Amino acid sequence: MSGDGATYDIGFGLLSGYEVFEGGKYVVNQPGINKALLPVEQYLRLQGRFSHLTGEDIRTIQNNVNKEWERLLNKAGHPAKVMADLVR
Repeated sequence: MSGDGATYDIGFGLLSGYEVFEGGKYVVNQPGINKALLPVEQYLRLQGRFSHLTGEDIRTIQNNVNKEWERLLNKAGHPAKVMADLVR
């Protein structure tokens, strides 16, 4: 992969940019917060170090990413998203 890897990871929900302020207020600081996440399978297949993962492994990772992303959005006060809308 070329370019800024961290920025690339954000589109898949593998990294999230956020801040927590005094009083526990969460602010999500990343572009495309209202866009659907890209499927993690696309990211994992681009990197040979993940070639050993099975389809079941990838589904488990995707489910975990979806849950954590939804949890972060809820903490930041963004409207709850339907899980089907979170992944393209």
